[in-house]
Formats: sequence, C-alpha cells, structure tokens
Amino acid sequence: MLRQEVGGRACMRAQIEHLIHLARTDPAVTIQVLPFSAGAHAGMDGPFMLMSFPAGRDLVCIESLRASLHLNEPEVVELYRTTSDLLKSDALSPKASIPLLSAIAKDLS
Repeated sequence: MLRQEVGGRACMRAQIEHLIHLARTDPAVTIQVLPFSAGAHAGMDGPFMLMSFPAGRDLVCIESLRASLHLNEPEVVELYRTTSDLLKSDALSPKASIPLLSAIAKDLS
C-alpha cells in the first residue's frame, strides 16, 4: 500500500525514494506497481511470498498477525504461481512503475 500513510509523510517519501533508487540501480530488484485503476485483481485474497529454491520444493508463505502458513504442495504452489503471473501482467511495467512512484513521492513532499 503505497498511499496509506504509516510512519509519517517524510518517512514514506524516503522509503519510496529508496525503492526508486533500487529499481534504477540494482539489477536483482524488479518493482512493478499495481495501480488502483487495475480494479479487482488476482491478489485480492491478500499478500503472499512465492519462493523457489535450487534444490527442494518451491514454497508459498502466507503470514498474518497470529500465524504463518507454509505451503509446498505442487498444486497449491502452482495456483500461487499463476496468481503471481496474473498480478505481474496486470501491473505497470518496471519502467512505467518508476514515474508513478516518483509522483507518489512528490505528493508526499
């Protein structure tokens, strides 16, 4: 949530500017923003982490206030992989995400 104020405007602006810096300078970092205009999307169920490892099974991690769920059944992981792919296709490209991040940082000035 890039627009929900947590920690104050200056803190948020600094964090967003840091994300912009990472997106521009670190080839290992890819940032894609899913704008409000995307409407309902595949990630409406909530956040998750999809992790792949060189050896062993891939893993989905879902964290909440009171629990953490780790799923590694292939059919479940594939469902989350499809969800991730849909989110990436609905989001702005990495190149198009930077101007939106810049605009949000400017709004926080």
